Amino acid sequence: MNHPKELLDYWVDTEVWTKSHHPEAWPVSQETVTMFERHIDRLKPIADAGNDLARYAIASIYHLELIYPDERTRERRSAKDRETMTRLLCQCAENGLGAAFDNLVTSGTGEIGDSARAAAKDYERGQKPEWDDSSNMPVYTPNWMEGAMNLWRTRRDEP
Repeated sequence: MNHPKELLDYWVDTEVWTKSHHPEAWPVSQETVTMFERHIDRLKPIADAGNDLARYAIASIYHLELIYPDERTRERRSAKDRETMTRLLCQCAENGLGAAFDNLVTSGTGEIGDSARAAAKDYERGQKPEWDDSSNMPVYTPNWMEGAMNLWRTRRDEP
């Protein structure tokens, strides 16, 4: 599959950045902010044209908070950015992108996030995830998450 250059550039920069930074390191440098804001600007037209991978890339930038160099900026922008992230993840999940649904369940906001979490919880009642004895925690595999996503998508299609 041929991907737009803007998406390939984003993937390269993300890989380089994650190799040199802890993914949860925050705040990020102004250089990092500038780089990822540029990626958002370049990916937005592709996302707006319907490319779910571009949508997911933008949502990931918001999710990882790669555009906040300080707490003041984060406080000022994060609520709006998390709404945008949730909307983008929702569009991707509606089109079947399981990783987007996983992030929607864990980090989505508002009614959309609540509906994703409710579907995952209801799906878990009937379809138990695998279990990791060493951590004593459930393992939500991509196949399991796809089943929960399909339940969520079915519910969203109902009148």
